Amino acid sequence: MYNAKRDGYGNGANLAIPSMGEIEGRIAVLKVVAIRLTKRGGTRRSIPVFDS
Repeated sequence: MYNAKRDGYGNGANLAIPSMGEIEGRIAVLKVVAIRLTKRGGTRRSIPVFDS
């Protein structure tokens, strides 16, 4: 993770800016999930919901 000067000096790890690679990886995962749900039918029940 990239730490900018504005993230503070005390505990910058908690406020770090994600790198482009991390963002692209998350987007790729979201695309795969979206494609799989679309091919499956894309109904709301396709997404597991855990009611407690």
